[in-house]
Amino acid sequence: MTALQQSGHEAEAIRIPFAVAEPERLVEEMLVARSIRVRNVDRAIALRFPAYLVPHPNKVIWLVDPFRHAYDAGSASRSRNDDRSRRIGRAVRGADLVAFAEAKRLFATTPVAAQRLQRVSGAEAAVLPAPEENSENWAATVEQLLA
Repeated sequence: MTALQQSGHEAEAIRIPFAVAEPERLVEEMLVARSIRVRNVDRAIALRFPAYLVPHPNKVIWLVDPFRHAYDAGSASRSRNDDRSRRIGRAVRGADLVAFAEAKRLFATTPVAAQRLQRVSGAEAAVLPAPEENSENWAATVEQLLA
């Protein structure tokens, strides 16, 4: 956010509370995120789940922290409650498909993350690495996010 502000943009961070440790509430929390309306904002830049589920007509998703738990939950070998885990995984994948289709642009921070995203969701993401905190490369990153 500092890089956006230093580039002359008004920017605010909005955090959505999210409890990964409570999978039984995951679908409910996804619905809450989908019900949030962000108004009077030219561009929404979502960085992680469930923030990228928030609808906005000019949303860019930059997955700096992919939410792999739900995708992994669909694997029978990782789950104590296979059927419930598969249903949750399907719900997350469905919500992801909607959110990714709504986004004007979709970025992943590494080629591996972009490939995994393509494999599990079919969504194509451009690679946009996160620069080091005080790097001069933030200006180029901001330019990509606002293009």
